[in-house]
Formats: sequence, C-alpha cells, structure tokens
Amino acid sequence: MKRKILISICVLLSISSFAQKTKIDTTYFVYENRKELIDNKDILGLAKEFCVYRSYVTTNIFSESNLFGDNSFKILNDKWYIKNNKKWELFFSSKIFKQKKIVTFVDSGFGLYPIKKIKLKGKDCYKYRVCMNNSINSTNSYVLFNPCTGIISINNGGQVLVRTDRKPKDSFNCH
Repeated sequence: MKRKILISICVLLSISSFAQKTKIDTTYFVYENRKELIDNKDILGLAKEFCVYRSYVTTNIFSESNLFGDNSFKILNDKWYIKNNKKWELFFSSKIFKQKKIVTFVDSGFGLYPIKKIKLKGKDCYKYRVCMNNSINSTNSYVLFNPCTGIISINNGGQVLVRTDRKPKDSFNCH
C-alpha cells in the first residue's frame, strides 16, 4: 500500500514539474501607426490586430499559434526548422534564403518567398512575400523575419502590423 502511494506521489510530482516548465509567451501584432488608425479601423476596413502564442517544449523547440496557423519550430545552430507532415524541414538559414525557395506552412497553405536581406536598427532581417498555394504573386503581403525572434512585421497591402512583446494599453482583445 505504501509503495502505491509513493509511486502515485512521484507520478504527480513529475506531472506538476513538467506542467510548470512549459513556458508560454504572448506577443502582439499592432498597427505601426496605431494612434492614427485605432479610432478609424472600422471605417477603413483594416485588418484587426492580433496575438501570437508561443509555447515552449524546450528552449529551442516551440509551437506558435495565430500566425499562419499552428506550427512547431526548432532552432539549431542559427537555423530554423518547421514541422510539416510530422517531419522537420529547414525553414530558415542564410543559405536557403539565397536559394529563393518558397517555404511552406503545409497546414495553412501559406508560404514565404525570399525577397531580400535588409538591415533594421542594425540587425539583419529578411523580407519575404506571403504566398498562397506556392504561387509567388498570389498576394500583396510581406513579412520581415528576424532570426533571433521570428516574424517582426507584416505588411498587408500597405497596412503594417508590427510585433511587440508588451500588451497595448487600450482595448486589445486576443482571440
């Protein structure tokens, strides 16, 4: 009897220890010129601001939701991998960027086509065109990707959303 209780306690401690180690970060994508647009967003018919949730399995493996669907990523040696069809595929490296291949998010049908490398506030960033179903000219949307943090801005036909780690003070609801 004591052995069953001891085993049960060990199992519960293991489960609670694992649950406590799961780290979840929330980032926000908000209008670049938020002050000017926030009152007029319904009139102008602009895309809504939104949240992205990043849940860490380990320090270098995480899943993200609300940005091109739900995806799992792994970062090893400055290379980003995405899990597509239960297999890890190279998502980003400076070498693959230069090859100009579309990187696909299989579950959502979105893809990213490399455009050019730029400097933003002294850091290397990479501009991608957002594609649908592997068609390079299917949208007029672009994203900026930073290898340290991921996607940092989205330009959707001239309306720019930028990533921030701080929740905006005025009426912001995550969906």
